Amino acid sequence: MTHSRSSSSLSTRSDYSQCELGKWREALNHFDFSEYREAFQVFTEMEPKAKVYHNMAMCLIGIGDYFQAIKMLRAALEADPFLSLTSFHLGCLLYEKGEYNDAISSFQESLRVPD
Repeated sequence: MTHSRSSSSLSTRSDYSQCELGKWREALNHFDFSEYREAFQVFTEMEPKAKVYHNMAMCLIGIGDYFQAIKMLRAALEADPFLSLTSFHLGCLLYEKGEYNDAISSFQESLRVPD
């Protein structure tokens, strides 16, 4: 599976309190240096929100744990079904697993909802 190795694939931090911005920056720095386990750990220390789950999934993809990444992306969509980037990434992982009908549904959902 191909994935981006920069924080550009991570969700933005615009909805986080000032006190979590330091953790957010720390996690992004780890992610940018392909330190996915360290970034994942920092994200686990943050308030659980859809974008945190999304970013944890990106870390899991970097580690190669696609099964857990799918679970995390689904948790993100349960928390906020309007994250089109999350639906897109879920579609990519489902496609890689050969779950084509579910992948198509995720891709279609990613086109319907704004971020």
